[in-house]
Amino acid sequence: MAEGTESWGTFGRMSQRERSRRFRERHRVRIRREAKEQRERRAEAQAQALTRDLLGRCDPLEFTSCLIWSGAKSKGYGVVNVAGCVFKVHRLTYEQAFGPIPDGREIHHTCGRRACAEPSHLKPLTTAEHMAEDGRLDALAARASDAARARWG
Repeated sequence: MAEGTESWGTFGRMSQRERSRRFRERHRVRIRREAKEQRERRAEAQAQALTRDLLGRCDPLEFTSCLIWSGAKSKGYGVVNVAGCVFKVHRLTYEQAFGPIPDGREIHHTCGRRACAEPSHLKPLTTAEHMAEDGRLDALAARASDAARARWG
């Protein structure tokens, strides 16, 4: 082998077609990586803008400290559409205030109002704990309505 060809390795023995193919592949990988980084930056900017505006779309409920979502609702829960994805508002406000929701946990409204987005009224519970809490809230509501019926006949 001639002197100096060892430094080229296999690249020196490649055809022009193979060199072009490898170059295009490296270029495609770089373009994909940059596009992914750009999508992540855009998503982060949208999330920041959303969290700034989120509580501005909530109305305080008289005589309580609840912040009731005034936008769209699904099954009583406030929802918002961000970049084509629908998110529940109470989950977003919890994550904004306290960080990620722990694995295996659901967000429970301690006030019992599904549309409430007040972070201090939200706590993560397991499914079993959540169902037990909902049962207690239902029992309290039933007792309150029974007391109202007793008072008003």
